[in-house]
Amino acid sequence: MDKPAMRFRYLRILLTTLAFSGLSFGSFHGLVSANASDGFPISIVDDFGRNVTIQRMPERIVSLSPSCTETLFAVGAGPNVVGVTSYCDYPPEVLVRVKDGTLKIVGGFSDPNIEIIVGLGADLIVASSDLQGDIVSSMESKGLTVVGLMPKTVDDIVEDVRLVGRIVGEYAPASRLAESMRDRIDVVLNKTERALSRPRVYYEVWHDPLMSVGQGTYINDLVAMAGGVNIFSASSSPYPVVNSETIIEANPEVIFVAEGYMGLAIEETSLKMKDRPGWKSIDAIKHDRIFEIEEDIVYRHGPRIVDGLETMVQVIHPELFPQTAVHRLVIQTSPAVSGVVFEIDGLYERADSGGVLSQLLKKGTHTVKILNSSFVVNGNRLQFLGWSGVTSAKDQQVSLNISSDSVLTANYYTLTNASSGSRPWLTYVLVTVAVVAVLALAAIALKVGFRHREIS
Repeated sequence: MDKPAMRFRYLRILLTTLAFSGLSFGSFHGLVSANASDGFPISIVDDFGRNVTIQRMPERIVSLSPSCTETLFAVGAGPNVVGVTSYCDYPPEVLVRVKDGTLKIVGGFSDPNIEIIVGLGADLIVASSDLQGDIVSSMESKGLTVVGLMPKTVDDIVEDVRLVGRIVGEYAPASRLAESMRDRIDVVLNKTERALSRPRVYYEVWHDPLMSVGQGTYINDLVAMAGGVNIFSASSSPYPVVNSETIIEANPEVIFVAEGYMGLAIEETSLKMKDRPGWKSIDAIKHDRIFEIEEDIVYRHGPRIVDGLETMVQVIHPELFPQTAVHRLVIQTSPAVSGVVFEIDGLYERADSGGVLSQLLKKGTHTVKILNSSFVVNGNRLQFLGWSGVTSAKDQQVSLNISSDSVLTANYYTLTNASSGSRPWLTYVLVTVAVVAVLALAAIALKVGFRHREIS
């Protein structure tokens, strides 16, 4: 699936995940020819199987999917990106530039506005998924240069990073990024080769009807690379509709769901799963092995796919990572305030309707920053007071060491009224003094008036 980063988009998963996940029936990308100096023009065969020539280094690039956007920014082409879709939300710079008007929204994934793209003077469009085939044809008919990315496997994603670097003139940084991704993948594979078991894994995409993942998905590949066995790996459908009895019989030892799944905190999701008929017999339920994972790092075909792999392997095989064990950090607001945005290690996350955010984090030091220092709720202003729980501090940003499941509380205090500032009592005193002063002046004026009439 190619999130704003904030949650509750699961109906969209059902409708658009297949499109954004980069499924394809062939992967043909590769460099066909380039001059000896690695300059332009460059001719390639893209993932759509098309011969494409980029005549000169692109200066105005349009991305037609979140995956493409992430890759373009990651290889260093961000400053040249002038258009993105309404689904593009990472890195955070994208949303900042959209807000300040330096980055134009060209439409959705399946319905980009070609007129807007033409008006931007785009000299390179990067598309994603064969579902955009008709759109690509329309843009080509207008003389636009389009490259299609549609990797089938995690290895293909790494190679597409190199490809994007080449077509935008950032081959050296893209190669370094691809090598880093490859090295991190190899670390995981080397560790899982030594694993004594391969736990059974169930990834729940949706609950009504129950949906999971099968062949042809990055998640299926990631589970295998992380040393697990996807219980629906034999399914020929990438996103099969499954039944409860089959899941119970397969008896998964680990269950993954997306963050904010069903609009609930993970604790509530776990309780709902436990209440399903027969599910209490499942090992993952009995041993409380239900975990959240950020959906974009396992659906999008960009550099963060390796983050998804590392998160999965540390959950599936925590014994292989004694120094990087995964623990749950629950961040809550007191009093509970929905919609509070936190920045955790540079990534933005939003509290749910109960004012709670639950995250899986590696053992070690992490930075948490609250971005909403005040709120107006029911006419009252809530002002950030400080942190308590796993750490105590007054600053909006704190550094904390996670070595076990922990709770961090962002405390607010309530001002009497939103319009009264930080000292409501002072306003009341000033108003009272003003009223008394006016009455006193009126009395003096009245007395002077009477004396004037007596004299006259």
